[in-house]
Amino acid sequence: MEDIYKLLGVNIRYFRKAAGFSQEKLAELGGFSTAFIGQLERGHNKASLATVEKLAGALGINSTALLSGIKQKQQVKYSLSSKMTLLLHDCPAKKQKDLEKLIYLFINKNK
Repeated sequence: MEDIYKLLGVNIRYFRKAAGFSQEKLAELGGFSTAFIGQLERGHNKASLATVEKLAGALGINSTALLSGIKQKQQVKYSLSSKMTLLLHDCPAKKQKDLEKLIYLFINKNK
C-alpha cells in the first residue's frame, strides 16, 4: 500500500515540474502548505481523494493521471484551456476581462 503513495508523490512532482511550477506555486494554487506538497512528493504523507482532485485541478490534468503508473519520460500535453487557466491565474481581473473581449473579437472576426 505504501508504494501507492510513493507513486503518487513521483507523479505529483513530475506533473508539477512539467507545468513549470515550484512547490510553492502548486501549494498556492491547490490551497495547501508547501510542506504538505513536499511530504506528498516524498511519499511521507497520504493524500485523500479530495486532495488528489484538488492537486489535479491545480495542475490542469485529470486526477487519474496522478494515480496511474506514468513513466517519467512521457511528455505531458496540456489542452489550450488548461494552459490558459494556468496563465490567467495570477492575471488581474481587469486584464482577464480585456483578454476575454479580445478573444471574443478574434473569434467573431474570423467566422
